[in-house]
Amino acid sequence: MPRKVRWLLRGLVLVQFFIVGWDALALQEAYGLYRVQPDGLHYLQMAHSLQRGELLRSTPLYEPAPYRWIHEWPLGYPALIAATSTLTGLEPFYAARWLNLLSYALFYLALWRFFRPWAEWLFFLLWPPSLTWSYTMVLSENPYLPLFVATLGLLREEERHKEALFLLLPALFLVRYAGLGTGIGVGLWGLWALLQGQRKLSLMLIGASAVQAALAVGYFAWNALHDPQGEAGLHLRNAPMPSDFFQRTLEEVTYLRYLGLLVGLSVTAGLWRKQALSLQEKRYFLLLGLLTAVQLAFYLVSMARGRIGLVDARHFVLVFLPAVVGLSLYTAERLPTWTQVLIALTCVTWQVRNTYRHYQRSLRENHLPYTHLKAVQQAYDSLPFGTCIIAGSQGYPVFGRRKDLSLGESDAYWPILLRTCRCLYIDCGDLKRRRAAGLVFKVLWPFVRNCDPPARQPIDLRRIGCADSGWKN
Repeated sequence: MPRKVRWLLRGLVLVQFFIVGWDALALQEAYGLYRVQPDGLHYLQMAHSLQRGELLRSTPLYEPAPYRWIHEWPLGYPALIAATSTLTGLEPFYAARWLNLLSYALFYLALWRFFRPWAEWLFFLLWPPSLTWSYTMVLSENPYLPLFVATLGLLREEERHKEALFLLLPALFLVRYAGLGTGIGVGLWGLWALLQGQRKLSLMLIGASAVQAALAVGYFAWNALHDPQGEAGLHLRNAPMPSDFFQRTLEEVTYLRYLGLLVGLSVTAGLWRKQALSLQEKRYFLLLGLLTAVQLAFYLVSMARGRIGLVDARHFVLVFLPAVVGLSLYTAERLPTWTQVLIALTCVTWQVRNTYRHYQRSLRENHLPYTHLKAVQQAYDSLPFGTCIIAGSQGYPVFGRRKDLSLGESDAYWPILLRTCRCLYIDCGDLKRRRAAGLVFKVLWPFVRNCDPPARQPIDLRRIGCADSGWKN
């Protein structure tokens, strides 16, 4: 590739980075809590908990208990947020954005280190503009991506620097439990290398996989030791695999269409320039195929066991990332230079369009600011001891510290009524906001009448009854 073209692609990477960075930082106040998904909210709770010295305590997603040991997610991302917050002096909500941008930069640097001279090409194809919104949210995919790319890069270098896998595989697990699928794939590749007579490489790969597995066993045992109910993090969420899972996947996961486009681009590249694969390329593509297959199997087994319960494109992005790396490398050596520049320009234009839409939307819509969580704390702290709150805000534990409150969420609306509640309240303000988003809460119908007249404030606590007033639970 001509030097001028390479510098042009690097310039486009820099433009893309600054556009995403502006979206993440300049619009964070305008979007507020809109850019904090449920799992992101719990990451912030865990980060605050670490900073307060309370270890990893948070509200669970599927039970009405106010606090318990956090085991729904691993501690890697919250610990990074807490560390960034401590070093910068920023609230975890704001520190997470800077951590995201650092992860985005490390993503490119990992590509530059392990996949030169195609780093810029892979930068645009592995995480296209349809996915860069993750850097504006509090999501663990952001630090996971550079670690995953570094892992794939080390596996590409045959027997060089494999010692780093003893750190990378455990780090993948500590950021996302899905990293276990990658570790299993690496272990299987080590067994295959042993059959091929590559004893040293095999021992390295199997050893790294075993270290990750040992860490996982110890981590889950640590969870079970600290959790009041002995949960390790492997429990079922009572969220069975949807009966129409495969149909919904084809209809809702648009990322699969992007994969189809990459396959079509690869076929075109192969016809454009017929070039035989080298032995090293064949081995690496076989490895990427194995990792994709193992990660897909790991995901489907987790889904079938009720560990996931929802069809989310984010899961498929990480599952098929090895395949996308393979397709990108295949096309990089066969497509003419001008097509790579054209596609990179298209991606940057696409990113400008997306960011402009985000800006326009921020002018039209009103979203709850991050400071709303402090108002939640103040309002909930004024409630009587032992109160149960239907439709209670799960953001309370970010700043709130009371452990006698029960906050009903999702499937916990009915279980909360089976508890011995000294008082029962309903937060009509939060309920109104959720119903406006199109969510259906059929179990709330016996209590909806308590929200008449409709709430006008984001927080509208209304008492249903208390034990001292003759009300029975």
